[in-house]
Amino acid sequence: MDTNSKTVVGIAIPTMNRSEFVIRQLNYYAQVGCHHTIYIVDSSPTDEFNKTASYIKNLGDKVNVTHKYFPPGPGHLEFLYSLVEENYLCFCGDDDYQIPDTLTKCAQFLNNNPDYESACGVSVTFRLKWNGQYEPYGELDRLADYPRYSVEFNTAAERLKYFFNNYFTSLVSVSRTESIKRNHKNTLEIKDLVIRDEILQCCSTLAAGKSKVIDSLGFIHQIHDQMAYHLPDLYDWITGDKWLESIGILEKRIVKELMVIDKIDEQKAKTAFKQALWLYFNKQFPREYGEKYLSSQSKQIPKYRELKAKIGLKFPAIKYLYKNWVNKIKGKQPRLHYEVLQPKSKYYKDFKPVMDSFTQES
Repeated sequence: MDTNSKTVVGIAIPTMNRSEFVIRQLNYYAQVGCHHTIYIVDSSPTDEFNKTASYIKNLGDKVNVTHKYFPPGPGHLEFLYSLVEENYLCFCGDDDYQIPDTLTKCAQFLNNNPDYESACGVSVTFRLKWNGQYEPYGELDRLADYPRYSVEFNTAAERLKYFFNNYFTSLVSVSRTESIKRNHKNTLEIKDLVIRDEILQCCSTLAAGKSKVIDSLGFIHQIHDQMAYHLPDLYDWITGDKWLESIGILEKRIVKELMVIDKIDEQKAKTAFKQALWLYFNKQFPREYGEKYLSSQSKQIPKYRELKAKIGLKFPAIKYLYKNWVNKIKGKQPRLHYEVLQPKSKYYKDFKPVMDSFTQES
């Protein structure tokens, strides 16, 4: 394992009222010998905060953790990122996992490629079986791929358009700390949380440089009905009272960045931003319309896929053989969420400790 200070990444975790999930994640990092620094900004009441603090104390020197309190409300991310001393950082939800070895590989890649602003590994999502309440431990219900994309166009405008046409969050990628801190300055005037805490950061990161996906399992994202953060309904979002002013501030900031980075005039930068946003709407409106208003017959498709997923989890060997056979016929690569469950897969060694951490309460 590379413990060079140049490849140590700050893992930035915001949390509130979910000490059990923070403990689950910290236990995982201790078990795998994570050498990256973990920064936790905790907005929990005293009892919850102390529960996490006590667990961190008991871990001793197994992991390097900075745990700070921040009152509930805006500004917590700027404070969280201000704590990071490493050259690189990545965001992580309190119920998610970053794979330490892949963080190191991403930092090494960024060290060697100064024209890249961020890097990440391939990713999957998981959902635990519902047992009447939301808990950090349980039986695996389903897995799915969590798409990540390399964005390697030479201009910021093209990278921005690609991002909005293939929307994904780059927050969980390993990024250059200096840039992330700069992006978070003077953002409290943006009242829309989605624009302030996610879209602005993704846009600025991809405008500043290219993004790379390396072939190593990097991020595991938990899906459940009580996630701290959801993308809103698109119609409700753009008709909300905070959207118009916030999108105007976003436009001004990104247009300035495009003008400087691509050396283009204001009108060309505005046109590029507008086209990028239209690409997002062009894809999202039909998708969300279909999800809400498809005929009852069409709505049977997700149930069929859900049944297939459950069969696959029950009989993974059969599913793996079937998928390999089908993919060979179609000339496709096996999907990642099938691969991570196979002991012979190169992704298995990184996924197995994560799965153990949420299926076997310690």
